[in-house]
Amino acid sequence: MALLSGAARRKRPARPRLLDQNPPQRIVQTASSATLRARLRASENTPIKTPSLPRIPAKTLGLWLGVAAFAWLLLFPVDPGNPAASRLAAVAALMAIWWMTEAIPLFATALAPLVLFPLLGIMAGRETAPVYLNSTIVLFIGGFMIAIAMQRWNLHRRIALAIIHAVGGSPGRIVFGFMAAAAFLSMWISNTATAVMMVPIGLAIVLQVEERLGDGARTFTVALMLGIAYGCSVGGLTTLVGTP
Repeated sequence: MALLSGAARRKRPARPRLLDQNPPQRIVQTASSATLRARLRASENTPIKTPSLPRIPAKTLGLWLGVAAFAWLLLFPVDPGNPAASRLAAVAALMAIWWMTEAIPLFATALAPLVLFPLLGIMAGRETAPVYLNSTIVLFIGGFMIAIAMQRWNLHRRIALAIIHAVGGSPGRIVFGFMAAAAFLSMWISNTATAVMMVPIGLAIVLQVEERLGDGARTFTVALMLGIAYGCSVGGLTTLVGTP
């Protein structure tokens, strides 16, 4: 019996030794440390935000800057011996700042003398108002109305395409046709409006040429754009309404 009990003891398997008595707690500690390291890395890579001053819109800044310049020139005239000239300088500074910053619509800035000149004693209202209806200005208004009507019914495109069709289809003739069309249209409407109306037509032809020739169309593109610009300038010199 003693021998059997001793053999049984020897054959009994040994209990496995546990490496860690609390594995869930260790997993939680490992996960929390990894999260902490990730947060530290994120905080190192995140730039520090410094408080910034609120931005003032350019129009608002221009509005008050123009008023400040106007008031400054009224309080400290540039020519004390000539009050009217000093007040005129104040109005000019106000309009210049408002015009550059577009603090108010441009047409409203242009109408400022109609109100300020009589109030400041620079010119009477009866002398200021007729300047806005000068014969040349009325002529320009008529030219702008013609330009709007031509753009509304695509008459400028028809004239340009008719001239190009009559001239020919080679690159040199196309550039000459655009120059002739731009010069002809610029004789009756503003050269700036003519350029704005002719450039989209030129770009449409340029895109078609670039699809066929690729990089070889660069010279043609430059010549065509410059031809439109020079054609508008030449046509604008022929009539009074062509160059406002």
